[in-house]
Amino acid sequence: MPRLNLLVAHMLEARPLIAALALQSVEAQPFKLFSNDQGLNLIVCGNGKLAAASATAWLAGRQHPQAAPAWLNIGICGHGNAELGSGFLINKISDAGSGDSFYPTPWGGDQQSSALLTVEQPEGNYPEDCAYDMEASGFWPVASRLAGIDLVHCFKIVSDNPNHGLEKFAEAQVADLFEQQLPTVLKLIGDLQSRAAGLQERQALPAACEQVLGRLHFTVNQRLQLQDLGRRFTALDRGSQLSRLCGEFNGRAAELLKQLRGELDRH
Repeated sequence: MPRLNLLVAHMLEARPLIAALALQSVEAQPFKLFSNDQGLNLIVCGNGKLAAASATAWLAGRQHPQAAPAWLNIGICGHGNAELGSGFLINKISDAGSGDSFYPTPWGGDQQSSALLTVEQPEGNYPEDCAYDMEASGFWPVASRLAGIDLVHCFKIVSDNPNHGLEKFAEAQVADLFEQQLPTVLKLIGDLQSRAAGLQERQALPAACEQVLGRLHFTVNQRLQLQDLGRRFTALDRGSQLSRLCGEFNGRAAELLKQLRGELDRH
């Protein structure tokens, strides 16, 4: 399956996921990192948007740049009116410090969603009818540069609200909140991996292009052009013609690219 990277702020949030997904520790510094043989990685970033951005970039730097993964930030949040234990996919992320806003792709289906405000310190007054966290506005801009925005999401679980404020919150509650939402989280993970698999299949380089790359010299830019042209032939259901053109060609890479463009233009 395509890779899926999960980001949480604390080990309290990580432990239920580690157990449910059979993750193993693979790194402890500068961030705790866990993974399994199903392409799942979980990184623990610590408090705040800067830590979330740094952990996202660090994990991406360890991975092959062409194998674009899906990303999911999971964590507890405060909320202006939602009940404790409620789970929300985030449809808008705003940064209280900068005023910037980001808009994850609508998920579809019946999963409830909420706007979210990322703050510098835990919010105990809940002035707006939205979720409150400390990481999402650091995570999302970085992750969305590394993968298609339809493969980058945040899921938040309500741990405090005006009727059950931060003064009543106990760390021991986190495991129970995550266990309560675990079926939803596991479904989200499966759906994201399926979406990533579909994207990976659509973006796969046709075999004819792979073969000609092994025979001719292409610059980096020419390789990108060949990938684009190959996918266009495939989208037009002209894979057999692509195979013939690439298989018969023995000239320079630039000449092949010109010939492929000419064939597409004629049709």
